[in-house]
Amino acid sequence: MKKIIIVFCIIMQFSCNKKEEFQFDFNTEKEYVYSINQTTHIVKTDRENKSSESYISGKGMLIIESKANNLADLRFEDFTSKTKNSSTNDTLFKIEDNQVIKNLKSDGTFLSEKTQNSFGSLKIIPLPTKKLSVGKSDDIPHALPLRINDTTINSTGTLKLIFSGYETFKGKTCAVLKGTINISELELPKNSNGNYKLSEFGNGTYYFDLEKKCFVSTIVEFETKKLVDTKNTYVNSTITNRFEINLLEVRDVLKEEINKINNSVIEIPENTPNDVAKSVIEFLVEKDTLKYLNIAIPLEKQKKLFAYNMRFNPQENDTTAIYKRLEQKYTDRTDNFLVRAGYILEIMKRDNDFEIEKATIDTMYYKIEKMVQYGSFSRAIIADWADLTVEMTYKGDKYYLEIPQIINVDNKWHLYYPAYYFRDQRGKDFVDRRVIELKEQAEEFWK
Repeated sequence: MKKIIIVFCIIMQFSCNKKEEFQFDFNTEKEYVYSINQTTHIVKTDRENKSSESYISGKGMLIIESKANNLADLRFEDFTSKTKNSSTNDTLFKIEDNQVIKNLKSDGTFLSEKTQNSFGSLKIIPLPTKKLSVGKSDDIPHALPLRINDTTINSTGTLKLIFSGYETFKGKTCAVLKGTINISELELPKNSNGNYKLSEFGNGTYYFDLEKKCFVSTIVEFETKKLVDTKNTYVNSTITNRFEINLLEVRDVLKEEINKINNSVIEIPENTPNDVAKSVIEFLVEKDTLKYLNIAIPLEKQKKLFAYNMRFNPQENDTTAIYKRLEQKYTDRTDNFLVRAGYILEIMKRDNDFEIEKATIDTMYYKIEKMVQYGSFSRAIIADWADLTVEMTYKGDKYYLEIPQIINVDNKWHLYYPAYYFRDQRGKDFVDRRVIELKEQAEEFWK
């Protein structure tokens, strides 16, 4: 028994003493896709000690795009923010421009020192500069810039990272880094007139996947205090920031490009809503599932669509939960699309004795909509939608197949959902008339 305990202790000691290397893997072309959430509280005080407060909440996507030469670019996409001012009670929604920060190295630093200083203030993806064993730490120098007249000076300090151990986080075994931010050493130039202070203190927890060489999640909070008190200028502010990022997926860019090339051999390019509609009809006629799969919106495009739409719904914060629901619904939709196709064919045959394979297509036309209320999501999806109608002739009579859920994502048209409506001339006239009546009633109501 004593021998077993001794061996166990030796194993534990070896594990604790093992030095781990914290590096990104930028040797292959990959995209690390993260959700990012930010909350900011700003308090400003004037010379008369009167204060005003602002609250900012924002969310979007952070994509680390490896360029396969030990470098990567950071892309901030689809970022929206909501700002509320306590003094005016005004709320401002803003869609931020996408940003790209170039040339992040695998050790967590940037090629440009200027970029390093400007991005370093966010402190959301810091890496130790050396190998660490459990319990050991690394002090990483950091600086905050302060502009005085025409001169920029820095308040300096460190982000101390401690390798606290291993933890299973979101199903992955991660190395856990604990961070302590301490920046307060402001070096003023000689003969500077006025009172100046600049400091930043905070803490962070960082989960790093040593196998995949990427962060799984990080949470960091820090408070920045700034004072500039001169004859002509007075700034006294306290800014509290909280950032959280969570890994959503890792994309193999090269593999995706190969798949595009392989798929292009068997796919007919869909450049217009009409092309999608033609493939829908071919699918209904031939019962060929490939026809459907080639035009159905891919899951990745659907995720991008919802990431874009989340900016219009600031109350929705759980990006991971939304993506899980999307994945489940995508699986369900793929499983039942043949059943839905059977419904429309059954309706055609039962109600109108209509055989689509024997009909002739006379024309196709569509109108572009910007918003569609989509099913059980109970939400409006904003995009470029084509509400398309196929006009056909069968045994001398006119029939109309309506395909309302054709959508454009990344300049390519897809079938969002296999929802089809089939009407004869009488049914179409009735629907058109009711639409006009409802519109007139709505306009009368708002007069």
